Amino acid sequence: MTQIIEKNPHQAFADALTSGVLTRETVGEYMYMYTDAIKGDAFKNITTRKYIYIPNDYIVQYSSKAK
Repeated sequence: MTQIIEKNPHQAFADALTSGVLTRETVGEYMYMYTDAIKGDAFKNITTRKYIYIPNDYIVQYSSKAK
């Protein structure tokens, strides 16, 4: 069974921007939904309703480079 975690939405968006998955141009097109312990942060496109996932290891990799 998948573990769903609620993350601070501001932190989720900051991580998505830092990792480059979302940009300043695309960030307004997505809503943070939840964090899946395996798949990572889930964002839903407000127009298409399709989900994108930002893997946790991807976020950690880019967050550590930003420091």
